[in-house]
Amino acid sequence: GDLAAGKYLPISFGFDTATKIFSELVGNLCQDAASAVKYYHFVKLMGRTASKITLEVALQTKPAITLISEEIAEKNMSLDSIVDYIVRIITLRRMKGLNHGVILVPEGLVEFIPEMRRLIAELNKALAEYERHISDLPTIEHKREFLLSHLTVESAKLLASLPSDLQEMLILDRDDHGNVKVSQIETEKLLIEKIIYRISEMQRHTDRFFGAGEGKIEATPEQVEDFKKVTLSTQSHFFGYEGRSSKPTKFDAAFTFQLGLTAASLVLAGKSGYMAAITDFDRGGRVLGLPLTGLITAEMRKGKEEFVIEKSLVELESPSFRVFAQNRDKWAEEDLFSSPGAIQYWGPISKQIPIIVALDQDYPDFDNFDLGEEKQTVIE
Repeated sequence: GDLAAGKYLPISFGFDTATKIFSELVGNLCQDAASAVKYYHFVKLMGRTASKITLEVALQTKPAITLISEEIAEKNMSLDSIVDYIVRIITLRRMKGLNHGVILVPEGLVEFIPEMRRLIAELNKALAEYERHISDLPTIEHKREFLLSHLTVESAKLLASLPSDLQEMLILDRDDHGNVKVSQIETEKLLIEKIIYRISEMQRHTDRFFGAGEGKIEATPEQVEDFKKVTLSTQSHFFGYEGRSSKPTKFDAAFTFQLGLTAASLVLAGKSGYMAAITDFDRGGRVLGLPLTGLITAEMRKGKEEFVIEKSLVELESPSFRVFAQNRDKWAEEDLFSSPGAIQYWGPISKQIPIIVALDQDYPDFDNFDLGEEKQTVIE
């Protein structure tokens, strides 16, 4: 979902298939939560950096809570403020008799929390600068103590406050580019742990959290007493490979077929350094060859600046995010979820395109795509 180029390449292939699979699964969990009336399902969704997959799934399923990494970075929200935001919604739902729901968490969330981003940047620098020395240290505890002495006071405190397994991931587990393996960081479980603790704190000190005043929740004495009896039952999930291993949707099948023809045409024309792209999904499709040089930016990898394809993130001023932001409070206040069901290959919704594409490209609807007519050709 993080490979896109505005109107020239609205979305990458596979996005539609993955989001429809995830939407089916999230919709199932919404149904289960409303039926069992006791679980909060924390769902981490694939998408290493961008939250586009999470945003699309949210628009399709309307869960109780959805976190968007780019918004958290823009608002400079700390880990504690994210926990407070979720706990407030859980509390307000409980006061309406709802003790269940689904919470969507983007895979790359941890790198967008400003304090975590600073910590990771400082760790990256220290790990690159003292790589040989750190590798010679015998235990993870020795490595941790060494790194703590090379972090700012704030980052050192943050690292020390994290669960030991998360500390180990941040220190040891890096990919070939030196990046933190965010898919292996159980952000959803970290949130669960902190949320359960915060709720227990609220139950022990109700006067600090309920009543009149800034940041407090207005509640009747009866509602406060009811909240003190709350037991938060949670389930955690990570949807990743499930969305990558499915048979393609009709849209992705047509999209990739056209991309293949475009790529072959570029090769036959001797055009090197171009990426095949398709746009105008609602009007028969328009093939393009995008110069790779126009898509490149610089990023820090293992302490060094390297050229990479620029990631396409959720834009907070985009029509798709604005629609989400205008509706999320309603989804939080009561169960208004949708359960889209399985991918369809015929019928009225089989040609549905991603909602965020239709909104951001200003298509009249998202119920239909038009990528031309497939015809059999005979080469003699």
